[in-house]
Formats: sequence, C-alpha cells, structure tokens
Amino acid sequence: MAGRDRMPPPFARHLPGPGMGPEMYGQVMGPPAGHRPLDLLPPPEVLEHKLATQHAEMQRLASENQRLAATHGALRQDLVMSQHELERLRSHIAALQNDKEQQIRSSLDQIANMEADLRSSESIKADLQQARSDAQNFLSVRQDLTVQVQQLTQDLQRAHAEVQQIPAMHTEIDGLRQELQRGRDAFEYEKAASSEQAEQMQGMEKNLVSLAREVEKLRSELASAVDKRGRAAPYGSAYSGPDAPYPPVGQNVYGDGYGMPQMPAGPEAVAPYAAGGGPGGPGGPGGPGWGGGPGGPGGPSWGGYDVPRGGGSHVRR
Repeated sequence: MAGRDRMPPPFARHLPGPGMGPEMYGQVMGPPAGHRPLDLLPPPEVLEHKLATQHAEMQRLASENQRLAATHGALRQDLVMSQHELERLRSHIAALQNDKEQQIRSSLDQIANMEADLRSSESIKADLQQARSDAQNFLSVRQDLTVQVQQLTQDLQRAHAEVQQIPAMHTEIDGLRQELQRGRDAFEYEKAASSEQAEQMQGMEKNLVSLAREVEKLRSELASAVDKRGRAAPYGSAYSGPDAPYPPVGQNVYGDGYGMPQMPAGPEAVAPYAAGGGPGGPGGPGGPGWGGGPGGPGGPSWGGYDVPRGGGSHVRR
C-alpha cells in the first residue's frame, strides 16, 4: 500500500518512440529553429544521432521498467496486505455478527421472560396499588404527626417557661404556707380564748340566774310587805302628802344598793312581770331578753348589772 496512487515524476515520463511520432500518420514536421535539417547532415552523423537517441530512449525505458517493477512489487505487497486486512476484517465482522446475534437472542429471551413476568404480574400490580395507598396514608399520618410535633414543641416551650417560674411559685407557696401557719396559730389562739370566754359567760350566766332568783325572792318579800303596809294606809294618810315630814308608807328612804329605781308600792308592784317580764317572758329569766337582751340581765335596762363585753367574770354593782 506504500506504492498506491504513486505517479512517476514529470521528468521521468518517456517520450514517444520512433514509431509513435507524427511520421506514422504521414506528417512530416520541420526541424526546430536553430538546427539544421537532418537531410542536410552527412549520413554517419545521422546514424550516430539516431543511435544516441535510441540508446537514451532504451535507458529511459529500462529505468521506467525498473520503476514500474518496483511499483508493481509494492502494489502486490499492498494487495497482499489488503487481502490479509480484508480477511481480518471479515473475521472480525463475523465475530461481531455472532456477538450481536447472541446479544439479540439474549435480549429476545429477556423480553420473552419480561413479557411472561408482566403477564403474571397482576398480583404485583395490586400490591403496587396497595403500596401507593399505604404511602398516601403514611404521608397523611406524617403530616398529622408533624402538626402534633409542632404542638408538642409549643407545649414544651410553655412548659419550659412555666418551669422557669417554678422557683417564684415555690417562694409564693412558702409564703402562703407561713401565712396559713400564722392563721392556724391565730385560730387556735382565738379558739382557746373563745372557749375560755364561753366558760366565763357560762359562769356569769349562772351568777345572773342566781341573782335573778334572789331578786325574785326579794320582790316577793317586798310585795308581801307592801301588801301588809297597804292595809295600814288609812292610819298613815296624814303622812302621805307631798309636804309630809316623812315619806309615805311603803317608800324606801334609802337608795337601792343595786342602782335600780324603787318599785312603787301598789298593785303593779305585786306582778313585776305582768308586762312580759315574768319568767319565760321577754324580760324574765329564761326569756329572749334574758342574759344580754333589752330586758334581761346585762341589757341596757337591767339595773346596776353591767356585763363586760370582754367576757369578764366579775359583776359590777
């Protein structure tokens, strides 16, 4: 292939031979300018010239033949190499075709297997649809969980804020506990004081009841004495005027030791509880006014007995 497309150089191209010139067609060309015509030369010179020309032509033909032989050998070598290359390419193409056919056969087998799998993939399609529905359900559950996580995060933040307020709450609780303890102590103290005061009031009530009995006894004695003196009134009428030198009969000239006004001698003195002041009445012992009422002992209208508000156990006369 090294001598392929090889052309002889221009200077090596042979000129036409003696039988290839225009004289074979009957044309005679004149001598070139500056040369003498051959007919004018002597015959030996013409022969020598012809011999030299033929010798040069033979040498040129020999060199051309050698060149052509070399070119022919190179072409033969190129042809042999091309044939070997063609055989190699043919074998390579055959191998490629075989590989391609094998690949095609394997691809066809795979396609057949895939078609068989597709024909038997109805259950797989159902599973795929179920998986898609499960994925959608999982997505919705994920969104719900995301919302719950956000809510829990907010609750956690609020819890952190509340945890930060716990020390202040503990301090407030301690203060409330101390205040509650003080309240309990005060309640216990007031309870003890109230129980003591209740005992004092019970003692005072007993004293007042005994005093009321004594007063009733004195009033009954006074009523009997007034009754007796009333019978002797006609005898002492001269001494009962406003200008009498002595007080009327039945009137005490001495002041009441209890600070109470003296009851007048007469019929109204016999029933001192006639106006609702008897025993069981509003002003009598055991009545609503008894023991601190308006008409009972300790009230504003009760003689000289002034019950102290603080729960004292003494009776001031």
